[in-house]
Order: sequence, then structure tokens, then C-alpha cells
Amino acid sequence: MAKSQETLELEEALYRDTRKMSVFGCFEVTIGFWKERLFGEDQRVDYLTMDTNGIFRAYEVKVTKTDFHSKCANSFVGHFNYYVMPYGLYEQVKSEIPDNIGVWCGSVIKKPKRVEPCVPVETLMKSMVRSLYRDADRYLMAIYKKDTPENQRLEKERKKNRETISQLRREVNHLQQTISFYEGSPIQDLGERARSIEFYRELLHETSADTRELRKENERLRAEMERANETNT
Repeated sequence: MAKSQETLELEEALYRDTRKMSVFGCFEVTIGFWKERLFGEDQRVDYLTMDTNGIFRAYEVKVTKTDFHSKCANSFVGHFNYYVMPYGLYEQVKSEIPDNIGVWCGSVIKKPKRVEPCVPVETLMKSMVRSLYRDADRYLMAIYKKDTPENQRLEKERKKNRETISQLRREVNHLQQTISFYEGSPIQDLGERARSIEFYRELLHETSADTRELRKENERLRAEMERANETNT
């Protein structure tokens, strides 16, 4: 399910706040491997960090009261555990937050108490490595496939231009047919006939010029994509 804008903004702020020397973080870390989870439910931490001292901090993101009261288990698997939420939500639910759980609302406003992780530290480390590899793999495959955001933007522009060119070609064909009609029609007023032909010829010229300009723009975009690909490789 797609994340809400508020969730994305909270996650970005949390990442920026915890992005420090000697601290490593990862979103959506599934804890354990299938053998270890065979007789239990999957646990997925919204955000997990580890520092160079081997201390793990687990964060659960909640944006609404309904979300806070959800039946989904809170994966508090770290030495220190936190709720991440808007301050307004914290004011509504602070009496329900356990004493040992901290709260982050742009910064830590309630400190957690240290506990022993409910799963082995080695499992936490392996789980985090696997999830970090997942994110790195997505990033690298995007580069290898030339599927970078810049290339996506350029391809979108090229596609729009190609569609416009097709439309202009249809208009050119229609105009050519209209000119042929007027050139062969038995219009008594030669002046009217000449004006009609001249009007459509001018329109045809303008439309053809627009088509040529769009073709040039598409060539420029293609060249820009090739340069971006050469840079990425």
C-alpha cells in the first residue's frame, strides 16, 4: 500500500535527523530469515539504525490515532525503541505510550529506556544487511538499466513530443486533402477559391514547421539521454 505524504515527510525528517557519522540506518527491515520465522509472524521494523558500538534503535511510524491503535504488532526489537509521530498525535496518545518507549516528533521529546533486544543481535545485523542490499540493488539496477529519474523525465518529454508529432501529421494529411478539394472544386468565385487555397497552404506550412521543430527537440532529448547514460557508466 502506498505511503501517505505525511508518512513520507516524517520518514525523510527522521532519516535526516539520524544521518550521522557512525550511525547506519535502513527503512522497512524484516527481522530474521525464513527458518527463524517458521513458527512465528514476520516482524518488520519501519526504521532501524545501528551504530559502531552495536547499539540498535528501532522506530515505529504512526501518523493517525487509528494507525497507533492498529492491531499490527509494533516491532520494538532494539536496545532503544521509539514511536515516530506528529506532535499533535503524541498529545492525544501520550498516556498510552509505555514508559520504556521513546517518542520522536522532529526530535526526541521522550527518551526511551534501554532494554535487551527480543531477538539476537546477530539476527538484527543480518536482517539489516539484507535490507540494505535490497535498497542498493534497486539503486544499481536503475543505473544499469538507464532507468534514472533524469532519463525518465527525458523519455516522458520525448513520448509527449512523439504523440504531438503524430497529431500534427494527421492535421497535415487533412490539410492536404482540403487543399486538393478546393483546387478541384467548382467554386464560381475564383477569388474565394484562391483565398481558401492560400489559407490552407499557410496553415499547412505552419503545421509542418511545428512538426520539424518537435523532431529537432526529440533529437536533442535523445542526445541528452545518451550523454546522461555515458556519464552514469
